[in-house]
Amino acid sequence: MNKLLGGPLLACILAVSVLCFAQTPKPDTTKAQSQPCVIVKRHVHKFGENMSRLHPHRPFDYVEGDYPSGFKWRSELSDGDVRELQQKGGKIVVTRADYEVSDLEDARKQCQSQTVK
Repeated sequence: MNKLLGGPLLACILAVSVLCFAQTPKPDTTKAQSQPCVIVKRHVHKFGENMSRLHPHRPFDYVEGDYPSGFKWRSELSDGDVRELQQKGGKIVVTRADYEVSDLEDARKQCQSQTVK
C-alpha cells in the first residue's frame, strides 16, 4: 500500500514543483540596458555676457538627451555637473559650439552605441 501512495504522491510533488518553477519570470537579456545619455555643446563666451549674470556661465550647454534619475535638469552644466552625471550612470557626448546637423547625428549615434553595450 505504501508503494501505491508513494508513487502518485511523488508524481504530484514533482508536477507542482515544475509548475512553480515554470512560472518564475526570467530576465530579458535581449533588451539593451539603456543608459541615459546627454548631448552638450561647448559654450562660447561673448564679451560682456557675464556682466548681467549673478554667476558666470558654465562651460557646457544642454542640447538634447535624458538625464539619469535623481539628476536635476539643467540647461547649463559645469565640470562638476558632468562628473556627477557620470557617477549616476549617465553618458555625455560633447559637440563643438558651432555644431551642424551632421555633428548632432554623429552625437546621437555615439549615444546609441554607448547604451547598447
